[in-house]
Amino acid sequence: MINDYSILSISETNDITIIKKAFRARVKDLHPDVSNASIVVQNHFLFIEVCNAYERLSKKVKEGTPQVVLKTPITNQQIEMQKHQDPAFVYYKTACKYYELVHPSHWNIDKTITINGKTDEENKLQKATMEKVKELVNFFPKAYYYFSIVIHEYPDSVWFHDSQEKMLLIEKRMKTYKNIIESFIT
Repeated sequence: MINDYSILSISETNDITIIKKAFRARVKDLHPDVSNASIVVQNHFLFIEVCNAYERLSKKVKEGTPQVVLKTPITNQQIEMQKHQDPAFVYYKTACKYYELVHPSHWNIDKTITINGKTDEENKLQKATMEKVKELVNFFPKAYYYFSIVIHEYPDSVWFHDSQEKMLLIEKRMKTYKNIIESFIT
């Protein structure tokens, strides 16, 4: 049976540092920039499961026994990277950049398409549209990734609730776009 610990590839523990370390490792493996383009959408759905498992385990640990979390001292390199007072803003802004690219206004297709076209021109247009939709769908996992950093690493940020709402929208739209792509194939 698959549980939250197996999704994060760790054994059962109440140590939040181990859970967080495993979460970060899984996220790094599933990051859309390092994933093969053909499996980026599949990895996105797995990424959603990893985020949900991390949230459930974190909540379970917080509700359980109090944890002592040792914070590592901030290095000069980390201070130089933070140019904004709220470090979550950088992740939020990056996520919004990818999120906005998926809007249909970015499709740049002049002609309307007919599903299962009758002529060669309609079939070519349908194929071009399908490729453009696939290209745009690849931006969703990137946006989701950066919104999830805001959610999991900066829960006190002013960007938290908006990131959470956008993550839910991405999950919903990914299913819709997946159905659109499958309708082209059939």
